[in-house]
Amino acid sequence: MILIDTCIISSLAKIDRLNLLNIFSKKHFCYITPAILRELNTNKVAGFKFALKIEKLISFGDAKNKICILSPESKYLELAYVLQETYKLSLTDCECIVLAKSKNAILLTDDTYLGRVASGEGVKNVYDLKSVLEANIIEGEIGNRKELEEIIESLRQKDYYLFSEADLRELFSYFTHK
Repeated sequence: MILIDTCIISSLAKIDRLNLLNIFSKKHFCYITPAILRELNTNKVAGFKFALKIEKLISFGDAKNKICILSPESKYLELAYVLQETYKLSLTDCECIVLAKSKNAILLTDDTYLGRVASGEGVKNVYDLKSVLEANIIEGEIGNRKELEEIIESLRQKDYYLFSEADLRELFSYFTHK
């Protein structure tokens, strides 16, 4: 099971590369929470076109190759409120932590603070956008250096996303060894 935070799914939608999530959705059920859906709907209402792209992938029942909605039970919502008070995170982020931990799910997020808190709270697998790109390189979905450069440049231009120099070296190292 994979739980996807708003930041990663939004970043990929902005650059028209939601297909980079396919390697996960073919093997696992992928979920967002109702709070993430509300965030995406707010973006849609505000006129952000990327939210419409994400909407096409959403399923309200469990479905492979789709992004499903995972609603937290009341006991998990209570825990999310406690985490919110403790860590000063949004309730959306706290729902992600509680659900990822309780379901032993992989959490995809690019929020560094959220990732640190999630790991500290017992979420075993927290992956970021670099991890998503690495997985796609390893699986052959990103086939060459030029394609990776285009993705990284699109993220920079359309989402103001910057990778560290160390992350860039690591990502491009996959193509220097071939």
